[in-house]
Amino acid sequence: MKSLKKLSIFAIGLIAVLGMSSCSDPMDEITSLVLDRNFAPVAFSAKVINKTNIKLEWNKSDADSYTVEVYANDENMEFTGTPVRVITGITAGSGPTVTYTVEGLEGETFYSVRVKAVTEGDEDRDSKWSTAVVQTDAEQILFDVDEENDITATSITIRWPAGQHATSVFVTPGDVEYPVTADEVAAGAKTISGLTPEQTYTFVLKNGEKTRGTIKAKTAIDLGGAIVVKPGDDLKAKLDAAEDGDAFAFMPGTYTMLNDEGKIGTYTLTKNVSFKSVRSYDRAVIQAAFVLKDADIEMTQIVLDGNKDAGIAFDYTGSTAGQTRTLKIEDCEIKGYTKDFIFDGKVNLAIDITINNCIVHDMPLSQRFVDIQGGVFKTLKITNSTFYKVSGGDSFIRADAKSVNGVSPAAIIDHCTLDGMNTSGKGVLYIRNGASIVFTNNNVTNSKGLFANFTPFQTPTFENNNYYASPNFVESTKEEGVTAKYYDNAGSAYDPQYAGYDSGDLTVGSDDLKANKCGDPRWIK
Repeated sequence: MKSLKKLSIFAIGLIAVLGMSSCSDPMDEITSLVLDRNFAPVAFSAKVINKTNIKLEWNKSDADSYTVEVYANDENMEFTGTPVRVITGITAGSGPTVTYTVEGLEGETFYSVRVKAVTEGDEDRDSKWSTAVVQTDAEQILFDVDEENDITATSITIRWPAGQHATSVFVTPGDVEYPVTADEVAAGAKTISGLTPEQTYTFVLKNGEKTRGTIKAKTAIDLGGAIVVKPGDDLKAKLDAAEDGDAFAFMPGTYTMLNDEGKIGTYTLTKNVSFKSVRSYDRAVIQAAFVLKDADIEMTQIVLDGNKDAGIAFDYTGSTAGQTRTLKIEDCEIKGYTKDFIFDGKVNLAIDITINNCIVHDMPLSQRFVDIQGGVFKTLKITNSTFYKVSGGDSFIRADAKSVNGVSPAAIIDHCTLDGMNTSGKGVLYIRNGASIVFTNNNVTNSKGLFANFTPFQTPTFENNNYYASPNFVESTKEEGVTAKYYDNAGSAYDPQYAGYDSGDLTVGSDDLKANKCGDPRWIK
């Protein structure tokens, strides 16, 4: 009755005003309309940030405040039973939207959330609810593994805050579940033994069915089958004496191969070899460049440093045509090369290239990072890696329109942070060999380049990419006079709010970018 009474008074008043108006006496403009009930909050969204927090956002209205209710295990938004959180008195700031973060929820749980606009002292004017549902991520309470003290060739100790409850640790590969004892909970530590040397394991700390933390760690090198290289050793002599398939284990130190002019020299490899650091927490630095003549190479946990002397890090000049070669770079730091990082030497080769979990920086490349002119990359996988202070010359990746033995080339660039892609010519992806291209989950920042400005090409598969201060990758923001052959028009443009850009700390501060989970995973914390 109260609502009907208010509405009737409003209607009578409006009729009276209209009755008193005439063509010669126009009534005052109506600039606002007070209704009997608040509108429900519009543009309501919910995003998971920092694993178990939910960031809420909606458009600001004239409400006095807002009330939020959160229900657990409510995937279908039924909003029955007792909410796990009720937050009242939420007020708007100066901006056009209201934000509120619900913190400290459980991991791997569906939460339904609703918000209403409130007028203080008059419940009848409270709005209807606006609703959303999200699922929190798994918790992450595990600490980083102390590589110096908690890793051996056959065991790894994982740690978490002492007293935080857990029931088991699930380990892959192997799919073995180890129980966690009361003493281990009290200590916040468990050692898993009987592991394989040089194997990367994933440890999932569980509390019943819920995940409390996930971490990867790699067991140390078993030196029994590797050739140990120590500072002061003649690296060239050891490589000259190598057998095909030898593994070299480098003790901490810097290993420099100089030419006659006292600059970083080039060594020609004719055998398949692998390089790895004995201690991942104190990595060997190799200052050298390599010609891979009918040879495969694998590098793990190495710092590759051209010292701004060396031009091409890996050069296939002189190889026998028609082969398929393999180049794998895993968990390395790469810096200081001035021309190309990988160059096929204009030889008709198919090359499998894998670059994973690497940081590439301070590379004043005059040409390209990957430069394929005579053959093809069979596969080019660049994943979970970061590039900054890397000038790309006229392109970042070049692949000319060649073919080798009917190979269907494929390029995958996924979960990478790419800063300063300022290619001056053909574009970041100057790929003309008909390759399938997948460009997903990447964070591109501070880049004046574009994808490609040439034909023929194959349009990449784009998904979940972010472009900040990188206008020419998205058509709606491209600069005047720029014409690209394709754009990623679904890309977002969040400022990543890097923690220490100048020092190379690209830890993401943006909650929105964290929620999208794009870019090198090492920076999403």
